[in-house]
Amino acid sequence: MSSGKHSQVTRQQLDGLCSKKKLSDDTLLEIAALAGLLAREGETHAPAEALRARARAVIGGIPDDVLDSLADEVEGADEMESEEGALDRLSAFDEVSAAFAWVGAGARVAPFAERIADGVRAFPETWAPFAAQASELLERAAPCAGDPASRVWRAVEVAPLQVAQIAANVELPKAVEAALGAGGVSPGTTDTHGRRVR
Repeated sequence: MSSGKHSQVTRQQLDGLCSKKKLSDDTLLEIAALAGLLAREGETHAPAEALRARARAVIGGIPDDVLDSLADEVEGADEMESEEGALDRLSAFDEVSAAFAWVGAGARVAPFAERIADGVRAFPETWAPFAAQASELLERAAPCAGDPASRVWRAVEVAPLQVAQIAANVELPKAVEAALGAGGVSPGTTDTHGRRVR
């Protein structure tokens, strides 16, 4: 789906939800997620501030245990799972991150995003197949300032380089290490399957 078509579909979904007379907490969270995703694409089409305030109140009541469980779900993905299943888990967290960022609560998601990014760097084989999607997203609709999901997508983007590094048992170029934000993966820290030990 093209960028313009994707934005149009998201906008239509958002308009449909905002037009409802009664908005449940789940609907308000979905509104925040869709608005956050549209904001990444530079869209100025956004719900009224009153709806943002209501969504902020709902999100403020979400306990950190929920974010912790979402991070666990992503970290639980491994190379034995279908690619679709692993990507679904990551996308679910990404939407939550967009929602929190849209209401100004991105900082609450930050430690969980960093944990997921660390997991991606530790087990790049799981995430390397999604590097192209990560590059496309970061170019077309990069997470906005205050949205920590960018850390995760950057780690996914360079996962193939880490896989190659592990296979060759060599150090990554300094520029790639800087992009990883964690100094890459040092040779000699892999398990019997060639994966980095946590």
